[in-house]
Amino acid sequence: MATINVKDSAGATVAVEKPLAPGRSAAAASKPVVLSTEDLAALQATTAALATVVAALQATLTVDGSAHTQPVSASALPLPTGAATESSLAALKGSDITSPSPSMPAGGSGVLGWLSAIWTRLNASLAVTGTFWQATQPVSAASLPLPAGAATAAKQPALGTSGTPAADVITVQGATSMTALKTDGSAVTQPVAFVAATLVDRSGTVTTGGSQQTLMAANSSRRGAWVQNNSSGDLWINPLASAVLASPSLRIPPGMLYEFPPTGVPLTAVSIIGATSSQAFSAREW
Repeated sequence: MATINVKDSAGATVAVEKPLAPGRSAAAASKPVVLSTEDLAALQATTAALATVVAALQATLTVDGSAHTQPVSASALPLPTGAATESSLAALKGSDITSPSPSMPAGGSGVLGWLSAIWTRLNASLAVTGTFWQATQPVSAASLPLPAGAATAAKQPALGTSGTPAADVITVQGATSMTALKTDGSAVTQPVAFVAATLVDRSGTVTTGGSQQTLMAANSSRRGAWVQNNSSGDLWINPLASAVLASPSLRIPPGMLYEFPPTGVPLTAVSIIGATSSQAFSAREW
């Protein structure tokens, strides 16, 4: 065995084995190595396992999908029960197809023949019958015939001339020779023209302060009335009951005039009151 001299920690020269050169030829000249019993058993088990793997790879392998979809290649597969075939499609004519069913075209056969017959039927006019998802069907048309008596452009003449009778006018025209137009206000509110009324003077003064007195007696023909306070104190009037110096009587401040509204003229007697005697007022009714 080749050696080389080296110095140890004490400085003495010591001969040690020279490192081996790379390669198996050099390794063959090295010292033999002895394996332990445990290492030998482990190597033998590994060798046996490798032999089993090699034998399995050389034999037929079992494919286990284990929850994974596997690709399948087949030249033919059996049809499930009830699957359509050319012979069963031929039996559709006159059974599952509602009459009138399409007829097989001349020279046609099999599925392609029936598809040709169906295409011929769909390419022609079809009657829309049966029960649909909606009762009224949408229709699109470029033009439709008008019902009898429908309005057309020919029956829409220009407006007539005022004062001149015309057969086609659409407004009321006035003319001395025309038939009188009847005006009937049935159930419709009509405008009312007020005529001149005769005013009746109801002016005066408070006879006794704090006591009510009659301003106007009941009048079923009364159409209006007003009262003006000419004194320096408040006056109160009431068409429903005896007037008092407070609500619900109507207060008229000094110098002010109160007129009953046209739609609220009382037909009952109207009383008046003031806190002080001799308070003057002007009043009219008609």
